[in-house]
Amino acid sequence: MEQSEIWDAFRTVIKLRNMAPPLVSVSKNAHIHLSFPQERLWLLSQFNPGSCAYNIPYVLRLQGALNTLALEESLREIWRRHQTLQTTFKVVESQPIQVITPHQTFALKIVNLQHLPPSDRDSQARRLATEEAQQPFNLSQGPLFRGTLLQLSPEEHWLLITFHHIVYDYWSENVLWRELTVLYAAFSTQQPSPLEELPIQYADFALWQRQWLQQEEVLEMLLSYWQKQLGSKPLPPNCLPPPDKKRPILETRRSAYQKLALSQKLTEALQALTSNEGVTLFQTLLAAFQLLLHGYTGQDALYLCSPVANRNRQQLEGLIGYFINLVILRSHLEGDPSFREFLQQVTQVVSGAYAYQDLPVQMLNSLGLVRSPLSQVMFALLNTPRQTLELSGLTVNFLEIDSGTTDFDLYLYLVEEANTLTGKLTYNRDLFDETTIIQILENWQTLLQNLVANPEKPISQLFPPTLSRRQKAEPTPNPSKEGNRRFQGSPDEKISPPEDESGLFPIPHSPFPIPHLQVRRQEAKIEQHHSPLIASLQEYVAQVLGISSSQLNLQLPLQEMGLGSLMAMDLRNQVKIGWGVDVPIVKFIEGVSIASLANYVSEQLSTVATQSGLPPELVPLQVEGTKPPFFCVHPLAGVVFPYYDLANLVGKERPFYGIQSVGIDDGRQPLTSIEEMAGQYIKAIQVVQPEGLYFLGGWSYGAVVAFEMARQLQQAGQKVAFLALIDMPSPYGDKTQNFLATYKFFLTSSTRLIWPYVYDYLALVFAERQQQIDSSFNNREGQKLGALSQILRSQSRPMKFRQPTARRMLQVTKANIQAMINYTPTVYPGKITLFRTSKPCFAKRIGDESWGWSDLAEEGVEIHFIPGHHFNLLRYPHVEVLAQKLQAVPID
Repeated sequence: MEQSEIWDAFRTVIKLRNMAPPLVSVSKNAHIHLSFPQERLWLLSQFNPGSCAYNIPYVLRLQGALNTLALEESLREIWRRHQTLQTTFKVVESQPIQVITPHQTFALKIVNLQHLPPSDRDSQARRLATEEAQQPFNLSQGPLFRGTLLQLSPEEHWLLITFHHIVYDYWSENVLWRELTVLYAAFSTQQPSPLEELPIQYADFALWQRQWLQQEEVLEMLLSYWQKQLGSKPLPPNCLPPPDKKRPILETRRSAYQKLALSQKLTEALQALTSNEGVTLFQTLLAAFQLLLHGYTGQDALYLCSPVANRNRQQLEGLIGYFINLVILRSHLEGDPSFREFLQQVTQVVSGAYAYQDLPVQMLNSLGLVRSPLSQVMFALLNTPRQTLELSGLTVNFLEIDSGTTDFDLYLYLVEEANTLTGKLTYNRDLFDETTIIQILENWQTLLQNLVANPEKPISQLFPPTLSRRQKAEPTPNPSKEGNRRFQGSPDEKISPPEDESGLFPIPHSPFPIPHLQVRRQEAKIEQHHSPLIASLQEYVAQVLGISSSQLNLQLPLQEMGLGSLMAMDLRNQVKIGWGVDVPIVKFIEGVSIASLANYVSEQLSTVATQSGLPPELVPLQVEGTKPPFFCVHPLAGVVFPYYDLANLVGKERPFYGIQSVGIDDGRQPLTSIEEMAGQYIKAIQVVQPEGLYFLGGWSYGAVVAFEMARQLQQAGQKVAFLALIDMPSPYGDKTQNFLATYKFFLTSSTRLIWPYVYDYLALVFAERQQQIDSSFNNREGQKLGALSQILRSQSRPMKFRQPTARRMLQVTKANIQAMINYTPTVYPGKITLFRTSKPCFAKRIGDESWGWSDLAEEGVEIHFIPGHHFNLLRYPHVEVLAQKLQAVPID
């Protein structure tokens, strides 16, 4: 890794940490929101109540003279010290909250097995331990921390401790064993607790984390990195080796595992290679594991998940709680690099991911790139010192207990301890046979031996023969990709040490075994709806479920159509992105249908509009200033995001409002008349400014609408102080021909120049069914336009926004095109200020510098030339010039 890149990562970490608010103790009287990790796990649990998938069990064999009272008192003191263990989770006003219940107390359950024959006691104890490990928790009632003591003899006891993952993670284990060691020693000798009171509690972290990540600059910094790192395309659907069995529709998530132990010689060779390359052992082993996946799948883009402790403040190190976040580690194997070269790439990926690890993994959905499943593969290495449990006068041994379920298809967990590397590979028995897993581990160890011996060799020469033969012998697609099953389950993480043989390795964004396709959905009648809101929700749901929208039933609860917990999270994010409404996750748990979801979104849109006092057409882009506001009309696709930079550059003396199309985000049908649009928009701006002087403007198509608004205002006796038309010729002549000529230029001559700005805009307009566009133009130009837009999509980066948004924009665009074709302007009794580039975008256009506007303005046209072309004049650096010219015009 380049030294400069390492320092860049360090600087990022320091900057992010310095932007965080103080982490201090706060009042716990009010409703306390869940932390982001808790929110993710709470959601997963709600979709499978009664599951033991997130239990973290320990079984400790205690041999010697046990002081039972001291043990119980020690556990009770740990429960008292850590408020997260006293927490339950309830729903208030459709949001989950933490409820701390200190009035409850911890009680150690004691079960005496001494009445059984000695030969039966071990088997009975193991049966009870398994039952305890599989006993589900109730998050709303608690307790979420249980303890049972099995008495096998006066000199032998089994201590069963079980946590729900929502209040405990693997890094909490060191805290637990350290405090239990100290407290048992004290209480066994009738001494008070020597532990100092904790300065903060988990709830303080939850509040602090939300405050920190609500800072716009922090969130933008994190999102920008992951947008760049994950690329512009959604992650590939599968990184798994070919399974032995087709993924069942009704998954059982049965698990098993195989242990591994690397030889001391191989371990030392890996450590030497790591040291020589200046990397970490985690990075070396990760690169080798990704290389193994490449050998099985043939994929060049390799990604998997790995847990991070997420305890980035010293105050958090002594807390028990659920802090874990996941990072996605994505590498690329293009060509045939050496392992040494690939290792350097992996090192950069890991360093960047750790620097930007603070983004909650569920927020990656907002990028539109990461959707369920996040990954089916998990990798972790534990190489930090582990706290041992020492109880005075007792010998302590940890026993294995396995619940037999997993939410991960493959999870490789390694431990570096005492100069050895051990671990286990947990797998989904629904997919893999034991022999396959054994072969995977053998292939990986052979690969490790080859790469430490020859790190400079091309990776194609490092694979073991058994892996190469399997690749050639099995060219068929992964069976789990068959059919229309889109969601394949990738769970939330539970990090467990080798002693914890629960077999549960949950990771974020995957549900428990919830049927994806149920019989009732096959019987659902086809329902179509013309409402833009209903139509977009249908498309959202169809995308999430991986089926055609024609298979959906508007009235059927989404859960009955196969909606799982992480699908619900995905759907919730899509609704928030597309419609600006944050639907409480409880709505999905309660069994919402598409129809009832549409009603809720519609109600929220109306409420927001009423509360803000603004009609849905108005978008406040910059609200500071005491001068009359500037209103800027949307371009062809109806959105106002092109004006964001301009709004922030024209200064803070005058508010800047964007005017967006009717129907772009409020479910109404778009308008098809420029005169009608102008009248509607005038009503909207008069909510903010009931009478003149008015300041109006618009770019491209918006200039024509702004012109008509100014004309109608003057006609109604209102004063228009300023009318700014930005780079748009007048709508004279053969409007159909001219308009098509404009967009033909838009898609041909200009395309090589405008990628940085316009592709999102174009993709939104043309991403939907091409025949819908073609039907708007029953002529040769329309056919050319359709063909050109397809070429554009095939040669450009994928669109930033989701297709349902594109669908509404397409509807608005078609309406605006029709409105332009039907519009006949009349003379405006005022002055026009035209801001134009040097060359018109129209292929056939009248020759005067006013682009025809002088024929429509009684008081003439004032012309200002601006740099750039039609599609980048609102981007830096050209937008700065435009802003300066707007400010310089004497308009007051």
